[in-house]
Amino acid sequence: MLPAYTTYTLYNRDLASSLKRVANDPIVSRDAKYYADNIGKIKNLDEFLKDHRLYSYAIKAYGLGEMTYAAAFMKKVLESNLNDPNSFANKLKDTRYRDFAAAFDFGTIKSEKTVQTQTQQDRLVAAYHDAHKQRDDELKEETRYYNIVIDTVGHVDDIFKNTRLRDYVLKSFGIDAEAFNYKHLRDVLTSDISSADSYVNTTYKPLVEEWQAKTADLRIERAKVPSADKASLAKIDYLLGQYNKRIANAHKLFEMAAAFNFRDDGFVDDGTKAQTATQKRLINETYVLSYPRLTQTGAVLNRDFFAQKMNEITDAQQLISNSRLRTMLIVAFNLRDDTDTDKKIQWALRENPDDPQSALHAEKDKGFIDLARAFNFDGEGKIAAGKTIQTAAQLSTMMTLYFSRYDDAQEAADQKTIKDYRRYIGLTKNLEDFLSAAPAAVTIRNFALKAFNISPEEVSTFKLKKVFTSDLSDPKSYVRSLKDERFVRLAKAYNFDAQGRIGSPRLAQAENEITRISRNYVLEMTRWNTASKSREKTGKQDEELAAYRQKNSKDKIKEKAKTEAAYYRQQMETLETVDQLLADRRLVDFMLVAERIDPKSVSTDYLKKIFKSDLKDPKSFANAEKDPRFRALAGSFNFDTKGNIRATASQHVQNNRGLMETRDKYVRQTLEERAGEENAGVRLALYFKRMAGGISNAYDILADNALSEFTRTALGIPAETANSKVEMQAKMIEKKLKMRDLQEAGKVDKLIDRFLLRYEMNNSPSDPRLDLFGNGKMSISGNTLATLAQLRNARSR
Repeated sequence: MLPAYTTYTLYNRDLASSLKRVANDPIVSRDAKYYADNIGKIKNLDEFLKDHRLYSYAIKAYGLGEMTYAAAFMKKVLESNLNDPNSFANKLKDTRYRDFAAAFDFGTIKSEKTVQTQTQQDRLVAAYHDAHKQRDDELKEETRYYNIVIDTVGHVDDIFKNTRLRDYVLKSFGIDAEAFNYKHLRDVLTSDISSADSYVNTTYKPLVEEWQAKTADLRIERAKVPSADKASLAKIDYLLGQYNKRIANAHKLFEMAAAFNFRDDGFVDDGTKAQTATQKRLINETYVLSYPRLTQTGAVLNRDFFAQKMNEITDAQQLISNSRLRTMLIVAFNLRDDTDTDKKIQWALRENPDDPQSALHAEKDKGFIDLARAFNFDGEGKIAAGKTIQTAAQLSTMMTLYFSRYDDAQEAADQKTIKDYRRYIGLTKNLEDFLSAAPAAVTIRNFALKAFNISPEEVSTFKLKKVFTSDLSDPKSYVRSLKDERFVRLAKAYNFDAQGRIGSPRLAQAENEITRISRNYVLEMTRWNTASKSREKTGKQDEELAAYRQKNSKDKIKEKAKTEAAYYRQQMETLETVDQLLADRRLVDFMLVAERIDPKSVSTDYLKKIFKSDLKDPKSFANAEKDPRFRALAGSFNFDTKGNIRATASQHVQNNRGLMETRDKYVRQTLEERAGEENAGVRLALYFKRMAGGISNAYDILADNALSEFTRTALGIPAETANSKVEMQAKMIEKKLKMRDLQEAGKVDKLIDRFLLRYEMNNSPSDPRLDLFGNGKMSISGNTLATLAQLRNARSR
């Protein structure tokens, strides 16, 4: 038999090639193929345990081959909820059981089915707010564009040739840009409203007179109908509504004709523009203020309108006679709007706010004092002698108040709408319920449509149903075929499945993987809590202070780690692509640390190649990587080879990450077993090399028979000490071995060299160390295990 050092070197010199040889072994490859072909067919835990070939393959992979017989015990392990620190697997001190449980998903960590997650709700609310801001930006930009381009128009057809210009005009007058009559509108735009022979006058003036006469007749007729005759009243009201609508539309056409300066031949006079500044301002106001919500752009137009009107106002009464000015006063000075408001405004404008005896100061509504100070009216409601209606400073003060309050009522209405949405959305049972005519359903549906700037008139119930049941990952799906990102965003905001049932959210990572990686991160960050306790003798107070500092530091580190874990979990609900994941260095560092990979050693470009590899292709970039951790990391996410998140597919008991890790671990386990057949010391050395990175303290070593034997041999600790108290054993190990050294490959290799040298010196022909891997009777006593459990629990608190 070759010396242990020589045999170890043969295996370890090119470990990747050694593993490849084992993987290509006919028996190993056949077992691997069976596992890969059949694990996806398993529907539940009982099926898995009954398939002995699958079960034994998996259990061997995680170094638990000696537990193959204990199916009932292993069932409890696999049923454990790893989110629960008191679950069966988490309470076992041998971390191999927890790793084994984490490799599968038998439904213990459920991905909750919900119509909308909290994150989706928050994003929808943000989209709702953004939609108003986006609409304001659009209004501002379209108005800017219109005002520049309209000055270059010399012929009426220039408007129709420029769809952006045309749509601005049509929307200003409430005309459907998708269904208009070119000749009709051209004739309107070239009409001179002062000419009785113009198109608009000859066509619509007689019609308006006719409709007005008919409405007058209908009102007379309605007055004669008994109140009990509901049917007749409803018919008359309908006709009145129709005629009034026609009259209003006709008036818009007159306004359109008056807003432009085209001759009947379509041209403008030399030296004349298509619109004057006043005409442009009027059409700007019509366009911007037609939006149901007053935007900042609309508020600016109101400010300009107010300032211009102040040049015309001579009496306080005129301020409230103009509804637009009146509204601005009420908003700016935060006045109540009721039946007495107009009278109070006129009264306040006649009062002297600087007179402490004025009744203004007794008024509960203090806005009237600010109102009086904003203008210069005398006691008769006329502009005070020697003054203007407002100074520049007064106007500026008033407008500051106006801009701070113009959208207060709208924001209050938004908050109520959002509150109603959050209350009702949780009551949704399925898509049919969501699309129903129930008041709550209408509320949440309209809110969602507004968030993505979709008009209810654009969609039917049938269309929405097809949108929500589309497969977002399929480029040929209905929602993708619309070529409208608004509907894609709408579909992503909810979790309806293809049958319209409430499903699970589409996540970049499954719930069990988020749990696994978050737990690993917290454990990794708290492994080295603080500096080691001083080995020097100190007083009791010093010891207590050191213990306090250590605990305080540990708690802070743990809380910070939990904060990062919460951020990671939250972001997993928002990611759609690999690029989004890799663009967030906070997420990248989190997942690398969780996998015990130094973030500084990995570039974003490298990770992008890993994540976009086809994991089913053995020649892909990820599969060619020697370090299997990167391949497993990519397999833990739900991205396709293009880097997009996959649609939620049917759940398997093991995902790509679990499948690849199981396969890799099985090959490594087989390699170590075969090495052990040649030399038990080599198996111990290979095993220690694999496990060293996960060792945080002496108790991790003592909880594992093989690691304990390796360490005692390498450090020259007598074998007899295995029967001493665990605390004593831990102190002996910590005295001779710095645990942080096990994170450095070079120092681990030196320790292995020392072990192999001493192993050769101590080696006996019987090789009892084979028993350390569960093939013999050697084991840690129950009392020792109990002591270990207590000590490790104490250290983790």
